[in-house]
Amino acid sequence: MGMRALSLTEWLHNEVPSPHRRQTESDADDLNELLTAVGTARDGEAFTLLFDHFVPRVQAQMMRLGLAPFAAADVTQDVMETIWRKAHLFDPRK
Repeated sequence: MGMRALSLTEWLHNEVPSPHRRQTESDADDLNELLTAVGTARDGEAFTLLFDHFVPRVQAQMMRLGLAPFAAADVTQDVMETIWRKAHLFDPRK
């Protein structure tokens, strides 16, 4: 039986929280603010914080889906590049 791949959005919303730290609404607001800063001001520091937050999560998910570590790293790089290029399209109200 094949496993359906989750979209990044589905994965982020269905991710099991770490037992060490639960994501709160405040955390989500912080991520929204960072993404907004990247989109409106090309804020490199905000992008670095987003990068540090999402890279291990995206890469781990890609490896759980069966990608080799080098391929997971490539996909993760592509995801982060897309976030940088399309951050201006983000609407926190949606």
